[in-house]
Amino acid sequence: RPLLSSTHSLYHFGLIEKSESYEGILKTTLNRINQEKTLKRKLQSQEKEITYLQRKVGMLVGKLQDHKEKIEFDRVAKDLVVELQEKTPKQGFVDALVDVFSHWHAVEQMSLYQLSDNKQRLITAKAFSYKFKELPPLWPGKTCFSGIEFFVEKMVKQVARDMMGDDLVYLRVLGSYQNAEQLLILKLEPEYIPHFNWAQLEKELSLLYRGDVLLRQDAKRALGEKELSMGRLNANVWEFAGQLDALQQNDTATKHVLLDLNFANLNQTVLEQKMVSFAWNIFQRDFLFQIQRVLGKSLTEFVTMTSWGTEHLSFLLKEEDLPPLYEALKRVGPRFPYWRYFSDSIMVLDLDLSPKLKSISVDSKSYLRHIAESRQDINTVISRVAKKASKILVQNPPSISM
Repeated sequence: RPLLSSTHSLYHFGLIEKSESYEGILKTTLNRINQEKTLKRKLQSQEKEITYLQRKVGMLVGKLQDHKEKIEFDRVAKDLVVELQEKTPKQGFVDALVDVFSHWHAVEQMSLYQLSDNKQRLITAKAFSYKFKELPPLWPGKTCFSGIEFFVEKMVKQVARDMMGDDLVYLRVLGSYQNAEQLLILKLEPEYIPHFNWAQLEKELSLLYRGDVLLRQDAKRALGEKELSMGRLNANVWEFAGQLDALQQNDTATKHVLLDLNFANLNQTVLEQKMVSFAWNIFQRDFLFQIQRVLGKSLTEFVTMTSWGTEHLSFLLKEEDLPPLYEALKRVGPRFPYWRYFSDSIMVLDLDLSPKLKSISVDSKSYLRHIAESRQDINTVISRVAKKASKILVQNPPSISM
């Protein structure tokens, strides 16, 4: 018995007492051993199956999580496209693009390269957002007739990486050319980069861009020839002054508002850039079209307009119609791409060419005084430019061959 105490810590099948026959006890013990081995094998098999099922469930849960994330990222992308679709008709493609992506929390910084009108340079758009990074203009060294070529895209990526860092996404916006016409550069939070279907987003942006181009072309054909040409500004300046006095005499002047856009900065720049031309007629048409685009209706429905040379564009309207027009002028004025209408836009990219908006008393004398005062300023500029040109001619007289 004392020896049995030493077996208490061992795994065994009990004690076999001394007997004349051990056959029954041994058979029973062997059966127990065989059953136990069978149960162990079943248990091991079940453990393996459980491990396999757990691994499979884990994979399914991971796939489900990935699918949920994909659905969420697809929803975000769809929301971005829907917002762009809503804003592009009023703001234009570039302004809408900057507006939408700069308000997306995942975007830390952004920029946009555009192919210039002469297709010889890449220029970053002008944008009013603290997230927008202006990048230096690029010269491909050739005219890009088919859009932004591959080697130019490599230049863009190098410049963007140097100035904006890593974690950048480049979206190619295609128009009517074989290659991209614009390159959108987004610096994103790293976790967003691998989950988005960027190829699909590129297609959506390209469709919006093409639609915007067609819309502008159709609208310019429809409005440019009829309502927005110089002869269709509702009134020449003589008629306009007469209308102001008529309102004053009828005591209805207080129910009307007179707004004037003074393009002194633009005119001064055109005068100072002696070797650069400016597309005046196209600019006027596009500028008024953009105002109408923001308004969502034709100016001639509720505004009497006139122009005084190339310096002034004036609007006479009822006071009740002022808020939407005022907001449109405040929005379009600073954001309009004036540089596009210069034959050499690189010279004016960093200049403030936006017009000054001023409200004037609704009577002809106040209006004429306002014009006279601003004309004194432009005459001063003309005089300064003329003196500068004369000084250059004196210093460097032209050679005359006989």
